[in-house]
Amino acid sequence: MSYLVSGKCLCGEIKFTGNTEIKRVANCHCKDCQQITGAAFATIIFVKEEEIEISGSPKVFFHHSDRGSKLEKRFCGNCGSPMFALNHTRPGILGLRAGALDQKELVKPVVNVYLDSKIKTTPLNEDLVSFQKMPE
Repeated sequence: MSYLVSGKCLCGEIKFTGNTEIKRVANCHCKDCQQITGAAFATIIFVKEEEIEISGSPKVFFHHSDRGSKLEKRFCGNCGSPMFALNHTRPGILGLRAGALDQKELVKPVVNVYLDSKIKTTPLNEDLVSFQKMPE
């Protein structure tokens, strides 16, 4: 099922919109997501990159996962809002940051990943499938 998704950064310089199928919504508790969001975990909505139109010019930061995957983070260079994530081992899939999404009702996580680095005091939805690391 396709949904209209849209969103923007805090200052409105970077915006996105598109009709897309939501592939998965995940809570990632890895240390990288904790650092990039400044929060206990990141909630990411995975969609087809080709179905999302981005206006503005996000800044880009590259790094590697613990498995060696090349990861790309896109954020607003003005207000610093994290906006998008890409994993180069999963071409064509774009991660939208849940906090930037206008349609908050679409934020329905189905999985927790990297529980081995979860902050111990962070509440966890026990109904979600969970993994200590990133599943294969």
